[in-house]
Parts: sequence; structure tokens; C-alpha cells
Amino acid sequence: REFQEGLWKDNCEPSALLFVREIPRQRIKDGPKRLAKFMDITVDELLNAEAQELLTGLKSRLYATSKKILNLHCVELSKGSIDPKRKEHAQYLDSICQQFVSQMTTRIRAAVGPLVGGRWRKTWGSTEKDEEDLDWMVEEVRQHSAMATKLSKDLHGRDGLLGKICITLWESTTVHHGPLVVHSAAGMGKTTLLCKLTQEMQCALEARAVLVIRLLAANHPQRPNINNVLHSICLQVCLACGLTPPPLLSVSSHLELRRFFQNMLEDVSRQGKTLLIILDSLEQLADEHQAHKLHWLPTDIPPNVYLLVSMDTTSEAFANMRLKLGAAANLFEVEPLFYDEGEQVMESYLRASQRTLTRVQKDIVLQSFKNTGSPLHLKLILSAAKRWTSFTPSAELVLGASTQEVMSGLLLKLEEKHGKELVSGTLGCIVLARLPPLLWARLKWDLKDQLEERWTEGVTVIAFNSRKLQELPYHLLHAGLWEELRQEVIGSAEWLYCKSRVCGVSSVISDLDQCFKYMNCSETRLVRDALILMKPSLDVLSGHMDQSLFYSELLARLSSLSSTFCAVIGQLCSQCEDWLQMCQIPVLIPKSSFLQQPGGALQHTLTAPHGGVLCLDIDVAVQLLVTGSADGVVAVWSLEDKQLMYALQGPPGAILSVKIIESSTHCLSLAADGSLRRWSLKSGQQLLCIQEAGPAGPAPSSVHLEVSDELLFVYSWTQVGGGRSLMFLKVSLVNSSALQLFLLVSLCLFPDGHFFVTLLEFQQLCFSVVP
Repeated sequence: REFQEGLWKDNCEPSALLFVREIPRQRIKDGPKRLAKFMDITVDELLNAEAQELLTGLKSRLYATSKKILNLHCVELSKGSIDPKRKEHAQYLDSICQQFVSQMTTRIRAAVGPLVGGRWRKTWGSTEKDEEDLDWMVEEVRQHSAMATKLSKDLHGRDGLLGKICITLWESTTVHHGPLVVHSAAGMGKTTLLCKLTQEMQCALEARAVLVIRLLAANHPQRPNINNVLHSICLQVCLACGLTPPPLLSVSSHLELRRFFQNMLEDVSRQGKTLLIILDSLEQLADEHQAHKLHWLPTDIPPNVYLLVSMDTTSEAFANMRLKLGAAANLFEVEPLFYDEGEQVMESYLRASQRTLTRVQKDIVLQSFKNTGSPLHLKLILSAAKRWTSFTPSAELVLGASTQEVMSGLLLKLEEKHGKELVSGTLGCIVLARLPPLLWARLKWDLKDQLEERWTEGVTVIAFNSRKLQELPYHLLHAGLWEELRQEVIGSAEWLYCKSRVCGVSSVISDLDQCFKYMNCSETRLVRDALILMKPSLDVLSGHMDQSLFYSELLARLSSLSSTFCAVIGQLCSQCEDWLQMCQIPVLIPKSSFLQQPGGALQHTLTAPHGGVLCLDIDVAVQLLVTGSADGVVAVWSLEDKQLMYALQGPPGAILSVKIIESSTHCLSLAADGSLRRWSLKSGQQLLCIQEAGPAGPAPSSVHLEVSDELLFVYSWTQVGGGRSLMFLKVSLVNSSALQLFLLVSLCLFPDGHFFVTLLEFQQLCFSVVP
């Protein structure tokens, strides 16, 4: 049966290697008993004739059908066995090993592809999923590169700012550094600046350099998920640098993907290659995994690796970036264009459009632009102005004083020309609208400067570049269709499952949170809290979430509330139970709420991929939780958004105690090897370490860290033989720059109440007390 499955099933190309050993002659003295481990014998110690017949038939079929993978060997046994000391037997074993190594090497090379530039073309298996990921990533890279090339042509001026950024990049080549941040108000040309910088760096960097650019606002009809962005970048860099791509776990686990991204940067740096990653418009990232908090963004960039990001100055992402980087931040503001720079942009635009304006019309354009200095504002003005004729009355030369006013004027003119219903209907569902070709052609011509082709998942679509499509909950919520929202979205088990499966449960929780804030509906809050309680298990299952498991857990958490809250929760429980009753496969159907239900004591479960928690410290004022684990990881959590901020790897072994200090900007950790470390809670970096600050060796019964204004006390006690308790006390002097060992004493307590204190540094008894 195993041969049937591995060699002959469906006449497919065999993936096995076949080795057959024949014993040409069997001497009389080598009877069946001696050859029992090579042949089937009966209980009477005779050859099993039926088994021999089946074996002969099997070998005949193998010889006839599997010649390509057959390795046939004939060897005489010595005393019924193989003796490596015999020459012919040693040659036989060497031959098998050489054949196996050679044939396996050939198959592995065929799977990973030929050598290209001194490395294997593929760094992962040639499965269909790998090929799909590769094709998708290559197409995405091509689209972003093409868009960057196109947008870079629109840049005028900014030479000084480009020079400052380039100098900062070169100065950080050989040292660890932080990311570079480009920021400005909306419409000031951050994207165009980064695209121009990409073109400049392609010419300046060496041939082996790897350049990655992602325009997060330009090429996505919807806001991109940070996991998808990081996964795409990791695939591109790994392919370019010959590194192993992220494992399947990293694709679904946000924390693992963050770790892989940071480690990948270190690997590229160690290779000596140059890597430049440019991420534009971070504020456009979706809310999943609290991407705007920027916990995923590394602050310690290794040599030869550069990370350049841009964001809106008024965005939450920029505020978090300034808090994250502090005084060491490399910030570059894109300021408004000057009058003469605007004039250069205007002349270039008119030449490219093969149009011109009168002197009066040019002055009107520049005066309107002068109010904002915004390149986007100027582009919209020129889009309207190029339709003017030289004899257009001055009264009609009306331009908005801001980007919003220009767009409003454009839409009003379109409604006057084409009709309000046509324009509003087309722009409302421009991707799906079916219009008569002639009407669509006329409207498309007038809108051509405001329409753009965008690429997503291999499909090219037309989008209106000033409007973002929102998801169903958003539309129903802001349209005031709250009852429909409750019935069709919040109260639909199928919608909750599908959205969680496709977009992640964090996205559903975010939707329900927004609904609760507007509607103040207690049932919406309870459904949201139920999904929060379910999130740890759903995150583990990720894209492999089974519908029966989702419905079972939802029912097990909400069933006791269904009679009290009939409208939404009762409907949800009924849907889950009906689906489970009709399920074709055996499932367990909850009959009561045996899991923690929402609204109870348990509010949230924090999970992280490291060992069990041994110690913790909480700062309620700033909503921070620090834990120490059995495998040496110090985890820093934000209790406000329930997200893991940092997983700080300490020495191998357990973390015995942690302490948040200095206005919650730093924390201390004491490890089982006796080392004491200070960590920054802003950057996630280790600042200081002193060895032998605590007892090393077997874990003590209790360990404590106590901090005063000037002193840090590290003390522990351990139960020892004879009923004695040993108190081990170290005192360290704390100042703003270092931890310095100040005093080391031990205290030994005896059952009769007396104790003595020893100065351990000099092994000197200080004093003893007898009651």
C-alpha cells in the first residue's frame, strides 16, 4: 500500500528514491534462521512461500515501472549480515551513500532553481503557494516602482531638503541609527519628494544595493494592513539578498513578523549589503494591530540599512513617532513652495499639456496658489486653468483659495454640465457603476485629471483620487441606518465570521468599537467584548479558522445573555445554534455559557510567544505593564490598547524581578544569572547592565527590587538546610548615567532568632545579634 501511494498513484512523477538489495545465492549453512531479519519465515523456521511470492511480484513490478529511480545492488552476506570490515561490503555501503547524496542533491537543486549571481534563485520551496506569493510580490514591486518613476518627474525645487536627507543617510552608514522621518501638512508633496529621492538613490548607491519603496496611499483602494506590508517587504528583501523568507507563522502572527523584520535588517547588515526601505504615508495604514502606534517600527537601525518614512504632521502616527524617537529624532519638514517655485511648476505643467495662458491668467493662478504654497492645490488649479481660452471672461476665472474649495468648484461645474444624479452616482460607486459608454466617456474626459488607475491583488481599477471607499459598517453607521446595522452586521454571525476570517478579528473589534461610540448600544458592546475574549484563540488559528469553532466559542460566551438581550445577541446565538445543528461534520454544541462571558471580571487576555510569566510590575498612571518570563524575555505591554510594545531579550534563563522606574521611561530586570539591566521603555533598547547584582545559581524563594531617590536595593531570601533562612542583600547606587555596585552584604537567620550580617565583598563578619 505504501508503494502504491508513493510510486504508482495517479501515474504521477515519483518523488521517492528506490534502493533494492539482492542476495544472489543463499548457501546451505546460511539457512532461514540466520536470514530471518532479511526474509519472512514461518513459526516452523521455514521460508514463507506466500511472502516470497508476493516479494517476487513486487520486485518484478518495480523493475518494470521504476527504472528512473531504481538503485539495484547485489551483495553476498557474511554470516547472514553486512560486515563493514569486509572490502566488498564497505564498497557496497559507500556506493549507497554516494548515490543517496548525489540524487538528493540533484533533486534539491531542481527544487530551488539554478544559481543566479552566485546564489540560488529561489530561497524557498517550489510549491504553488510560494509561486503565487512570488508573482504577487514581483507585480507589487513593479507597480510601486513604476508609480515612483512617474511621480518623481513632477518634483520642482526641494533641492536643499533632498541634500539634507542624503547627507544624513551617508553619515549614518557605519553606525546604528534611527529612522528618518519626512513630514508635512497634506498636499505638500511628501510622496513626490520620496519618489524623487528613490530615483536619486538608485543612481548613487552601488549595484548590489537593495531599494524597497511602498507608496501606502497611492496604490491601495483600501488602507493597507501592516502585516501585509511587512510580509511583502520581507519577501522582496529576502529574495534580493538570498535570505530565508518569513515562515508561515510570521505571515499570521504580528509579533513574529515584527521580530522577523528586525532580524532581517540585522542579517542584511551583516552581509555588508546596502538596503534602503522607503515607506510613504504611514498614517494611511489600517487600524489592525494598532499600526498607528508604530510599535512595529524599529528604532535601532543597523549599519548599511536605511529606513525612511513619511507621514502627515497632524496625524496620530506623527505624534507617536515623536514620542517614540524623542530628542534623537531625524525630522525633515516639507515646507510650502515659494512663489517662483510655483511658477516653475506651472510652466512645466503647461508645456507637458501643450497649453499656455495669458499673463493675466498666470497671475491669477499664482496669486491663488500663493495662499497655500501647496503643490496639490496648484495641480488642481492648473487642471481647471488649462481649459481656459484666451478670451475667457475674467469673471469666470474663479479659483478656490484652498484645495477643498477647488474640488468643490470642480464638482459643482460637473453637476451643472452632466447632471447632479450622474456625477454623484458615478463618483459614489465608480468601480461598479454601469453607464452608457457615451455618457461615461464624456464624464471620464472631464475627470481625467482626478481619476487614476490603481493596482491591487493583480487587478487594475479606476479610482477617484480624492475619495476612499469605506466598509459597510462605516456607511450604515454614518447614514443613520442603525437598525439595519444591528441586524445585518452586528447581529449576523456569518458577517462576523467572514470579516474575522478575511480581515482579522481586530478589524471587527475596531468596527464594533466605532459603532458603540456612536450608538451607545449595550448589545454592541457585549458582542465586541465577546470577540475581545475570543481574540487570543482566533489569532492562533489565523487564516485557518474553522467556522464551527468560531460559532461554538461565540455561543459558549453569549448563550446565557440571549434571553436578556434578544434583539442582537439572541439573534446571534440562534444563528450559531442553527448552523451547528445543520453542520455535516460532528461538532460539539454548547448548551450553556461555560466560557467567560463578556461583562464579567475577565476583560482581556494578553498573549505572547515566550515562556511563562514569573514576575510583573504595573504603572497605572501611564497604562504600562512589564512582565518577566522563564525564558529571559521582558515584555512591555500597553494596557490602553492591549498591545505588546516590546519583547526585550535578556540573558538565557529566568527573569526573577522587574521594576518600572523614573517616571515610567525605564525599567529594571533582575535575571537568574544575577545580572541587573536597565531598559528604555521608549526605544526598547538595553541601556546598562551590571553583573552579579543578585544571587546567581538556583532560583531563590523570593526576589525583590526596591528603589528610593538615590539607592536601589536588590534583595532575596532562600531557605537552606538546618531550618536556616539566608537573606542575600545587595545595594547599588543609582544616578542618571549608570548603575554602580555600592555594597554587598548577607543576612543569615537561625531558628532560635539570632542572626549575623556578613560583608561579602571582603568575606568579613560585620556583626551578629543574639536575642
